[in-house]
Amino acid sequence: MNYLWNYVPSTPEQEAAAKQMSETEGLNPTICRLLLQRGISTADAVPHYFRPQISDLHDPFLMNDMDVAVERLNEAIGRKERIMVYGDYDVDGCTAVALVYRFLAFCRISATDGRVGCHLGSALRLYAFHESLIGHVEGHHLYRWW
Repeated sequence: MNYLWNYVPSTPEQEAAAKQMSETEGLNPTICRLLLQRGISTADAVPHYFRPQISDLHDPFLMNDMDVAVERLNEAIGRKERIMVYGDYDVDGCTAVALVYRFLAFCRISATDGRVGCHLGSALRLYAFHESLIGHVEGHHLYRWW
């Protein structure tokens, strides 16, 4: 596979800002350049980036249909239905599946009682959820996939 990287060298102003931040914060200049590229330009913003608090996060209900998803999950938990956690195979997908699984385990809902299954999508499926997966899970009574 060939990759095309889009690299834009830092301007002299950006280099000077990174050097200043490096001296002020005691961080490596390369880290400071990355922070500046991400819009972190003040000393107060640096700790929030590296050690965010719950208050630093966006409201998850800003995502479309989050209220519908939460209502459906609560309904499934109340009815003791099986729950499948589905995610992409990439880093954020794996992380999301792990976090949701841990949350469900915290709520005392786990794969050990056959109520939670996990599935990571294939790179060949290109991030899409396929209805055929539902039939596959139901047909094979798959409770957990690792």
